[in-house]
Amino acid sequence: SNKLTSSGHNLFVPDIPTLNATVGKIFYHKVNATGLGLGFYDYTELFDINKHEGVIQFTPTEKMLGTHRIWIRVKDAIGNEQYKTITLNIIK
Repeated sequence: SNKLTSSGHNLFVPDIPTLNATVGKIFYHKVNATGLGLGFYDYTELFDINKHEGVIQFTPTEKMLGTHRIWIRVKDAIGNEQYKTITLNIIK
């Protein structure tokens, strides 16, 4: 595929380490990514990622307990995209 890229502005999303969140406490994580005009998207009902900042912030509830594997998609202004999986452990 002939995706337009300009040198130094390639979309890059490093792997996301396993994350732990505690029921009743605010969880905060910023997804690191470099590129032009980034947009962040999640595929989960647990939280809504901030589309422009890549920030995940929410307070887990009891019914969210357990290990979740969550897809995150990062897209740049010129149509490149990357998917990353987050393993999120919600504990008491």
